[in-house]
Amino acid sequence: MISLRGPKLKIFAAVLAVIALAAGIYNTFIQSRGFVKTTATIVDIERNFGSGDESDTFTPTVEYTVDGKTYTGKLNQSSGSYRIGQTITVLYDPNDPSTVHGDGTFGIIFIAVGAVILAFIIFTTVKEKQGQRTASTCGSI
Repeated sequence: MISLRGPKLKIFAAVLAVIALAAGIYNTFIQSRGFVKTTATIVDIERNFGSGDESDTFTPTVEYTVDGKTYTGKLNQSSGSYRIGQTITVLYDPNDPSTVHGDGTFGIIFIAVGAVILAFIIFTTVKEKQGQRTASTCGSI
């Protein structure tokens, strides 16, 4: 079994933080570049049962109107807080209005989580280095 203590834990956490940042940046700024905001209504929620320790996920199907035409699409996000009939903001592709995404909220959450993890790693590493310098200075007196 692999031990994740000390420097290995920091490296593992840093890799996860970078992945979260990359996913958040992609979801928020790249995937939906040029998309337009509109209001949609949740018309269905598909429940995907988790296995073992995994939680169930809930994928909403939304209905929205662009230029007088109604479209239906599944969002690429999951949340147990969605309710049928709920009105939410979505992003659609103006060149293909049938392509719809969530409003990027989950991407922003990924960015925030990744940034907090990286900040914590940097903070603890700097504190450790300062403690090592203090210990070596005190030992040379």
